[in-house]
Amino acid sequence: MTAPSFVSPESRAARLVVVGEQAVRAAEVVICIPARDEEALLPRCLAALAPQLSPLRAAIVLIVNNSRDATARIALAKAREWRLPLILWEGRIEAGGVGAARRLGGRLVRDRAPRCRFLLSTDADAVPAPGWIAAMAGALRWADAATGLVQPIPAELAAMPQAFHSQSALHARYLQLTEEFLSLVAPRGGQGLNLASGANFGIRFDAYEGVGGYAPLASHEDRDLLARLRTGGWRLAHARDAVVQVSMRAEGRAPDGMSSGIAQRLAGLPATDSALRPLSTLLRQPFEQTRGADPVPTSDFVASDIAALAQWVERLSRCPTDQAREHLLWREYCATHRRPGAAS
Repeated sequence: MTAPSFVSPESRAARLVVVGEQAVRAAEVVICIPARDEEALLPRCLAALAPQLSPLRAAIVLIVNNSRDATARIALAKAREWRLPLILWEGRIEAGGVGAARRLGGRLVRDRAPRCRFLLSTDADAVPAPGWIAAMAGALRWADAATGLVQPIPAELAAMPQAFHSQSALHARYLQLTEEFLSLVAPRGGQGLNLASGANFGIRFDAYEGVGGYAPLASHEDRDLLARLRTGGWRLAHARDAVVQVSMRAEGRAPDGMSSGIAQRLAGLPATDSALRPLSTLLRQPFEQTRGADPVPTSDFVASDIAALAQWVERLSRCPTDQAREHLLWREYCATHRRPGAAS
């Protein structure tokens, strides 16, 4: 499969600084972090990564794009104080948002860290757990790409109002039912949900370049990359021991990202994860080709579909064989689409 060719967005670099150039050139693992106006939270992320770098020949590439604060200055000070191998780019990216920033990070890794085998990704407001780099590198020794476990920062989650927790529980239940549904529909290797998150993602650098890298997208660049990896037949893994805690702030940097969903829930508005799909889409999935990074439906289907989805999971679980489940779904598909051939 030919990798897509993306036009690089126009950018103006204010400066490019490398701290610990020898260690950067020897790095086999590089963590890419986009950062815009992150002077308050980036030091917490760097402090979490600092003790993990040297034992694994790891470095950081930091893309400080379109910032109006002291993010770059603080990052350089911390890198020099803590002796962190760091590639820092500071400038303005004219289009493409976080996807363009991560794509620029990949290009700098290719140019400045030629021994890089594994390209990891996290966010400036995230806190990678101890052992995160090692866990991701371990998964990438046999897989081409890996997603890790993303959890909210406990203290920030606890401070959320009860209505937020109630809606989050509803969405978590819908996600669980969706995974159960997909495991029943395609028990022998179905692709499941696209839960990729730029806060906790890793890819072998040869695979990264093989699929064309991150697309310059303002949001969902992580799930777009995973969708292309799936389509290309690359080996994927879920590293549950690779944990990153993420901020629960309601004012984020990427449109339609996690922060936007938090803001919507806090305002009492419907908020749907882009990985989730209405029941009607799930019922068509075994018989129609679907993409992993489709636009997010606008209606609040989670609340309206959850009871019926639970009933479908129960019906499918009672079927004695895979063939019986397929027949049940085919009858529903034909009836819904008024196609001939549905059994009575």
